[in-house]
Amino acid sequence: MFSSRWFAVFIFLALARMTCLHGQEYYSQRAVIIEDLIEHIARNTVEDLDYQTLFDNLFQALEKPLNINTASREDLEKLQLLTDFQIASLHRYIGENGPLLTIYELPQVYGFSVGLAQMIEPLFTFDAAPRPLVMEGQKHRSSHQLLARVSAVLQEQKGYTDIPDSALA
Repeated sequence: MFSSRWFAVFIFLALARMTCLHGQEYYSQRAVIIEDLIEHIARNTVEDLDYQTLFDNLFQALEKPLNINTASREDLEKLQLLTDFQIASLHRYIGENGPLLTIYELPQVYGFSVGLAQMIEPLFTFDAAPRPLVMEGQKHRSSHQLLARVSAVLQEQKGYTDIPDSALA
């Protein structure tokens, strides 16, 4: 009885370890994708970038990919992967030909290449129509983020201190 209990504990720990390793692999793959995208953006832009915001936007797009057919100009600009010309060309193509159905249709849009399509594939879905809202189980799959910034002066400023009466006389 004693040995079977230790065996069960050993199996539990082994399975827990495998789960942890799988989770690390998942995030390391995401990190590699984001690093490649940020390197591409840094190579193709001349302006200074806020890398933290860019990383957060790309990570969020990897977690919840945008529907390329319904994405607004602001959503696409936030990722900083496409030029203004490519965004306008994409919206023009969707307006003339209807929604994109697969990633393989994206190189047909003027200004897009096969390499660019493959690079941005993890960030987008190609659904023709929006999916219906399903509320069951949404509580467990949702993610939230709260950012707060606080600034305070720790010392009382010299101009706000009380002036002694002897200094006024």
